[in-house]
Amino acid sequence: QGNDKWVLKLQYIEDYAIKNDIDWATLLQLGLLCKDLADYSIINTFLKFEKEEEALTLLNTYRLAPGRALSIALDRSCWKFAVRFTQLCVPLGKDCDRVFFSLIGVLRKQTKSLDVFLYILRKYISDAQLQDASRFAEIMQDTINENRLCTYLDTWLNPMKGVILLIEIAKMFGEIFLSMGMQFGKLEKKLIKLGVRIQHQVREDRQMRYILFDKDIDNRDVLSVILEHGLIEFLGNKLVENISNEVW
Repeated sequence: QGNDKWVLKLQYIEDYAIKNDIDWATLLQLGLLCKDLADYSIINTFLKFEKEEEALTLLNTYRLAPGRALSIALDRSCWKFAVRFTQLCVPLGKDCDRVFFSLIGVLRKQTKSLDVFLYILRKYISDAQLQDASRFAEIMQDTINENRLCTYLDTWLNPMKGVILLIEIAKMFGEIFLSMGMQFGKLEKKLIKLGVRIQHQVREDRQMRYILFDKDIDNRDVLSVILEHGLIEFLGNKLVENISNEVW
């Protein structure tokens, strides 16, 4: 406030965003990743990259460690940057613990961008440590026990997709950290029970089709994920059975 230099920079960013039809608020948020707020072009450039090497070169130019860049983007809800970063399979490096701390923070805040959180977590889950898995399980158990998960999922257009993708993460954590297999098994059963309850509330064929064929960021539809992980509990529903028979 009262700083003409910053006012001019903000105006410059806004004008550029309008001219190029870019969400200027997103540019402003991600511009804070750089030493100088005027270096907002890093975001516009990053989103156009096709190769991991291009992303790493740009981050090195700004002396920004990959893991730190992603964690800051997650903390500031810069979802486009976070998704593109992950799609490019940029290695997290030594800051992977910081990324998982930010990811768990996203879950704790119960953001509406659960699909982004689950996508990034699934892609980098092999970098997770036991403490990360433990924190995820703890938050999920508390959320389910306090009936907050239902309220959270209700903010989604497709709560069923959220449950299925959460079950997938629970399965993956259980397979990676065998010492927590029983704990994640119990979590998985609770999520399945919740998902089946949500599924039984669907009465119309059209709505069920939307639920089953809705796709995640990796372009996988819900039905495919159900089949991939053998979640037969979700295939007994009459509407699902009819739709599945059509597909097969």
